[in-house]
Amino acid sequence: MKIAVVGMILVGLLASSASAQLLGLPIGSSAAAPGAGLMRAGASATFGDDFNMYGGRFTYGLTDELAMFADLGMFDPDDFDSALAYQAGGTFTLPVEAPVDIAARASIGFTSTEGSEYGYKWEVDYMTLNGGILASKDFDAITPYAYVGLNHTKAEVKVRGHGSDDDDETDVALAAGVIFTVPDMPALSFFGEVAHIDDVFFSVGGRMDL
Repeated sequence: MKIAVVGMILVGLLASSASAQLLGLPIGSSAAAPGAGLMRAGASATFGDDFNMYGGRFTYGLTDELAMFADLGMFDPDDFDSALAYQAGGTFTLPVEAPVDIAARASIGFTSTEGSEYGYKWEVDYMTLNGGILASKDFDAITPYAYVGLNHTKAEVKVRGHGSDDDDETDVALAAGVIFTVPDMPALSFFGEVAHIDDVFFSVGGRMDL
């Protein structure tokens, strides 16, 4: 009975696993070399069928080609409690001759949430690993970008007093967006993005170079 209860809850949660496929903020960045010493702060909102995500990001240019970022967001699913979500990662602009800028991008995200179902209280811990290739092209104030990669999600469900179980899923990750740089304020930019990781997500946000 214990295994059946845990399994039933786990299946129900993972049936809507798109809710945890995006534990960090959207890409919202070009593939261009960031420059050593870059400091950028941003905020965004992501909307999906099963959840919304709100939060901020800080990006720092470690070298001319490598930028690291950290996210802190609020994961707001429809079916269970809201929770803080954390993501960290980086982009490395590849030294290749091409008509567009190309970068490798990777990130890892975490969140833990609670809820109840069928009279049982449970908590679920999610971890996502995401990696792929980002490409972009600058056109003065407009910078379109696109991303393709893989997203791996692992979920562990703990039902209080009835044990635990876990499962994982890997999906293709796709995203495309446009960054608009304010002409009279080049340090300020805004972006819109659409992504698909087992479901469709729409995001908007802004960034400020410090």
